[in-house]
Amino acid sequence: MLLMQVFFVELGWLLTVGADSWQHYILPSITLGAAVAAVMACFIRSAFVEVMQEDYMRTARAKGVRESLVVVTSTACATQ
Repeated sequence: MLLMQVFFVELGWLLTVGADSWQHYILPSITLGAAVAAVMACFIRSAFVEVMQEDYMRTARAKGVRESLVVVTSTACATQ
């Protein structure tokens, strides 16, 4: 309802009623996609935190590898 209030009533950008064209599907798609994205972000964050505490991550830090390099390379490979 909040998205309808903002994007249809206040701004007049998106349509909310009908199924005549593709423009009627934008707001429902964004709404459903945002809910799924929030759940996925929660799972990804918990997996990321778990990987960051693994022994090989601590070993890489102890060897002097930059933190940004450890995060980008090691966590990207481990979470796949």
